This record gives sequence, C-alpha cells and structure tokens, in this order.
Amino acid sequence: MKRSQCPDTVEFNLNTANHLAAVVGWIVAALILYVLSFGPVIALVEHYQVGREQAEYFYAPIIWAAHNTSMHYPIVWYAGMWGIR
Repeated sequence: MKRSQCPDTVEFNLNTANHLAAVVGWIVAALILYVLSFGPVIALVEHYQVGREQAEYFYAPIIWAAHNTSMHYPIVWYAGMWGIR
C-alpha cells in the first residue's frame, strides 16, 4: 500500500491512544498525590488547630477507609509518620 493510500484513522488512533494514556497517567498521579498529602495536611491541621472541618471533608474517603476497611493499619501507620495520634 502506498503512503498516500494509508488511512488517516491509523494516525488518529495512535494520537487518541497517546492522549488517553496521558490522561490516565495524570489521574493516577493526582490520586497518589492526594493520598500522600493526607499525612502532612492533617499534621498541620493538628499542630495549628485550623481548617479541621475542611480537611475532614476533603480527606473523608481516606478517613472512611481507615475506619471501615483493611487499609486501617497502613493509613494509621502513615499518619503516625507525621506525628498524628
């Protein structure tokens, strides 16, 4: 098949796949940063006694997981690294 006869959909599909991979990568990175930010933010809230309600609302999924799933020990361990009791 000559180059002029190659369908444009092949190039479009590759671009779409690359775009999708980038979007998925950014979503995964954001979720990892969300979980990792839990410890330092809660430590700051505990230290300065400000923004408690906002932090509890923002990190409600992590707090829920700590109370209701088998992720309790890893979450408590990570929070303990930041001095949270």
